[in-house]
Amino acid sequence: MSGVSPPPASPARLFFALWPDEAVRRELVAIQDAWQWPRSARRVPPGRLHLTLHFLAQVPALQVAALMRQADVPLAPFELTLDAAGLWPGGVAWLRPSTAPAALLDLQRRLGAALQAFGCELDTRAYEPHVTLARDARAAMPPAGVQVRWQVDGYALVESRLEPPGGYTVLRRYGAGQP
Repeated sequence: MSGVSPPPASPARLFFALWPDEAVRRELVAIQDAWQWPRSARRVPPGRLHLTLHFLAQVPALQVAALMRQADVPLAPFELTLDAAGLWPGGVAWLRPSTAPAALLDLQRRLGAALQAFGCELDTRAYEPHVTLARDARAAMPPAGVQVRWQVDGYALVESRLEPPGGYTVLRRYGAGQP
């Protein structure tokens, strides 16, 4: 999917993320498959794997089109290497860069500044770039020697729907070759 989707008709749970292409998505799934999961683990479905830049919670429908325009910040393509796997105490299994590239941190900062100028409230915690692989995964065992090389040339605005059937819809892609 590329380009722009129609904005939602009601308040929307939105987030900005690095959205993997199919090749990177296959690599992420292969790493997911290599973990040893407890029965309690809830793996993130392949179509939902992403690296969040900013989560916005509820955005009024009438503001979404303007937000889409405001969030178009310049992006210099960069390589992101996801080479560390682990668990947070709450049972969230993740994959992340052992060292976040400066270009990723700069994109996240510049996008955040644009969103704040628009009036969005952002998370004040330190940014921890990661791809969530599973939840409720206490005692999961990650594989050794993970590595995904991701050529990043864009990011996406995504709507997260909670009500059944739920899921994610990419509303707009930003970056190289996008309108």
